[in-house]
Amino acid sequence: FDSGLGGHNHGSEKEDVHYEDKDEHKKKDEHDHGKNEKQEQVFSARWGNFFELNNINHIEIGTSYYRDPENNLMGADFKYKWRPNKYRSITIQGEIVQLNIKEEHHDEEHHDEVHKGEYNIKSDAGYLMINYQFNKSFNFGIIGDYYKETYKETEINPSIFFGFSPAEESTVFRLKVGQVEDHESHKKHLKTTAQIIWSLGPHKPHRY
Repeated sequence: FDSGLGGHNHGSEKEDVHYEDKDEHKKKDEHDHGKNEKQEQVFSARWGNFFELNNINHIEIGTSYYRDPENNLMGADFKYKWRPNKYRSITIQGEIVQLNIKEEHHDEEHHDEVHKGEYNIKSDAGYLMINYQFNKSFNFGIIGDYYKETYKETEINPSIFFGFSPAEESTVFRLKVGQVEDHESHKKHLKTTAQIIWSLGPHKPHRY
């Protein structure tokens, strides 16, 4: 006579084994996923050099680079300064930057850019500025910025600015008036910006 007491539920054993195998696969997938994330590499670099042409002419040039699995950024910049005396100078500086972004393709409209389900979005940007300091406390200048993205129109926004330094570069007040584009209406508008720049440590702010 078998009362069934002390018997085993073989169905439960199969379920336990099934859940154990599922947990092992889940842990393995999480481990592999974490391993793949750790393999992603990021690289960045910056180089710059200053050249003193003579007592009143100076130039500085530089390049920048950044890369990760989805973005690639390259840039170059320069700065030229003519300074015949302590309170009079002309500064010309600018920078150009190019950004490439990998995006998954969902629109058949841009089928020429598709490669294995992905296409690149390229953005170009830059600016050029000319600043003139004509005495101890005042300076003014012009600046223009440029932006171009794939499948979009080019944006160019010019501005003028005026600066006042009451405490010889420890504090700078600046008023900027420029033209900007409204992305919704695609119309140009004037934008006025007021800035106050001051220093708390040994590094003094620039007028530009």
